[in-house]
Amino acid sequence: MIWLIEILRQAVTQIRVYALRSVLTSLGIVVAVSAVIAVSGVLSGLEETVNRELKKLGTENVMVKPNSYKAFSFMGLGLPTAPLTRREWSALNQHIDGISTVVATSEVSSRYDIGTDGIGQVRFGANAVNLSVLAASDQLPLLYKQVLSDGRFLAQSDEDGHLRVCVISSHVIKLLGLPESAIGQKIQVGNLMLSIVGVMPGNGDTHGAIQQIGDVYIPFSIAEELTKQVNELKFGFRVLEPEKHDLVLRNVSQTLRQSLGTSPNDVDDFVIEDAEQLRAANDEMVKLLSIVLVLLVSISLFVGGIGVMNVLLVSVFERTREIGILLALGATRNQIRLQFLIEAGILSLFGAFLGVNIGWILSHVIVYLALPRVESAVVPLWTVLSAIGVTICVGVLAGIFPAIRAANLDPIEALAAE
Repeated sequence: MIWLIEILRQAVTQIRVYALRSVLTSLGIVVAVSAVIAVSGVLSGLEETVNRELKKLGTENVMVKPNSYKAFSFMGLGLPTAPLTRREWSALNQHIDGISTVVATSEVSSRYDIGTDGIGQVRFGANAVNLSVLAASDQLPLLYKQVLSDGRFLAQSDEDGHLRVCVISSHVIKLLGLPESAIGQKIQVGNLMLSIVGVMPGNGDTHGAIQQIGDVYIPFSIAEELTKQVNELKFGFRVLEPEKHDLVLRNVSQTLRQSLGTSPNDVDDFVIEDAEQLRAANDEMVKLLSIVLVLLVSISLFVGGIGVMNVLLVSVFERTREIGILLALGATRNQIRLQFLIEAGILSLFGAFLGVNIGWILSHVIVYLALPRVESAVVPLWTVLSAIGVTICVGVLAGIFPAIRAANLDPIEALAAE
């Protein structure tokens, strides 16, 4: 046991004597480990955020939207698609049992595309901001369990009376410089002046992409007046009995295909999404990214291992006389071999420890600068333990050849070396 402690002490001494070289030797391992920890932390944080948002929606929430893949991606050729209209909206409400009242929405403009005639450019006084404008039916807050911060949501009477009213998200008050109590104020959307009747909570982000969320909500009649056309709809509803979830979705699909006049062999003109499907897609994406990450890190660790092996081989050459003295004093070849393996293990462990800390910091910096919607990076414990374990194994494997070469030196030739 004493000899093992002495070997460990000698290995640490050698690393400390050549501190700069030791750090540079571990640099490849540091880069590889920090990369895997940083990316793992960001992906885990993103996955946790998405799953948390989907959990808020509940697995019973479903969204139906146009099938854009049919129009743009079918064997490289676009196929004509039938738009979802009020007829399909009415068909779902009348013929499908076991669902809540169907909420309809229509994107008038996005914050990145202000549409024709500047519809998405919303003005109040001298302030103008590009915002997403969404036509919505009156049940939207109930579907997503949202309580208005102030005022009321759009009502059927607004639609029937063609009233020029709107509801805004709370963050729009600051963007446009509206008074804190914005009810009754008028904002300009496109070429129309609309009176604010309610304020919705939130910041307008879509989060899990299943919610029908906008910055400004208007009646369908006003949307048609702004765009001079009947806009395509999206639908949202809640399955009232989760155990009948699959059956309800099959009925929805059949009803929509019948309403749209889709032939039996034709592709659907719509896509049905729920929280579980989005969660599964998100998990699959994370899995694929993880596989790519493992491949990249494996290459980096391989390069780092070569660096460790190279430096230890140089160390064997530099310490030939020292090895000869140790052999002459009675050190066994196994002890010489073990000393170099321990040095390789310590260098790898140092690189892994430094890489874990740098990766943890990088993951939080990336989330803070590039992913503000993700609350925090989450570095799983298994990732840290796996990175350290694999790194030590790579380092020890890289040290085997130098260790064997050192142990096989002839003591007399080693003592005669300069």
